[in-house]
Amino acid sequence: MRQLGLKLSHRAAVVATGILVLVAVSCTRAANQDSVPPSKSDGGGASVAPSVLAADSGTSGARAVAPDAKTYDDSTRAIEAKVGDRFTINLPANITTPYKWVVASPETLVVLAERHYDDTASAKCDGCVGRSGTDRLTFEAKHDGTLTLVLRYAPLRSKSDPAERELSIQVTISK
Repeated sequence: MRQLGLKLSHRAAVVATGILVLVAVSCTRAANQDSVPPSKSDGGGASVAPSVLAADSGTSGARAVAPDAKTYDDSTRAIEAKVGDRFTINLPANITTPYKWVVASPETLVVLAERHYDDTASAKCDGCVGRSGTDRLTFEAKHDGTLTLVLRYAPLRSKSDPAERELSIQVTISK
């Protein structure tokens, strides 16, 4: 009977540990989500970029990029777009870590219009925990000009901690 009691206690500990892991992953996911702020107008009809990252429309699963959006990755060093165009930058990320891709440069010519994290499991990883995914940042070109778009894979807990990774992309927008 004692052995049975020990086995039940061990099983309870394993279940409790599993629940704690799921709660931690859920909390990390919640911390990695932004809400979409409404666009502001400067009175002259021109749109003013929101001061915070615009947002997420989901947390996981495969999703197509808008048909009119050009797609780039972390090897991209230059992007050319026209005012009104959208482009998406796919960046490697892991939602189970305390890091998140943030826009470190002022959003003057482009606005982060949408963000989506895709953690679709590969065929080899059925039920894996802690696997990496892709953070999809979709920007909209608002004004013509040239800027250096700086993206940082930065810690969520402190803005003063150094970024794990930084990416600079030269963006040229024409009318």
